[in-house]
Amino acid sequence: FPKPDGISEDNTYCESATVLTLNPIWSNAGGRPFIPSSGFFRFTKGAFVYNAPAGVNTINPNINLVQGGGSYGIYQVTYHYTDANGCTNVSPAKELRIYPLPQLSFNYTNACFGDVTQFTPTINLPAIDANDGITEIKWEFGDGTVETYSGATLAQGYNVSHTYSIAITYQAKLTVSTLQTCSSTFIKNIRIG
Repeated sequence: FPKPDGISEDNTYCESATVLTLNPIWSNAGGRPFIPSSGFFRFTKGAFVYNAPAGVNTINPNINLVQGGGSYGIYQVTYHYTDANGCTNVSPAKELRIYPLPQLSFNYTNACFGDVTQFTPTINLPAIDANDGITEIKWEFGDGTVETYSGATLAQGYNVSHTYSIAITYQAKLTVSTLQTCSSTFIKNIRIG
């Protein structure tokens, strides 16, 4: 009978992923994927343990891996299989990293047309390791003006200003992206008087 030697597939996802598919790697199986109905994947993070249903290799981390604080974090994933002879095998653990989405909001001041309106974001990115960080801050002011800050200009994206020329309500958007290509958008109506 085949024995699980590990788990294939990518081991890095964003918290926004809705499908996570894993396949066991088998020795003596001719390199073909084989998911027996009696096998299951186990996800472990600290005291949290989730056993996927037997025979299922696709989960939604935002449903199946949610515990206090969200689905992001570093998991150890193993595949457990009992063969027809009753012998139990467990694959070596594979590390699975689910990176968090930036948590965003912003405030603004001086909302009069013709005056400078100041925008100040609040950006929080929970850290799971040193392989992540904010890489881009993008402001869309709702009047067609878009400003993007990255690299050497990234720090400027934390304190921006804009002058509106017409007194109406605009929909301003803040989008923040990370090194792991996770991104979030926060939208707020800006009433310019």
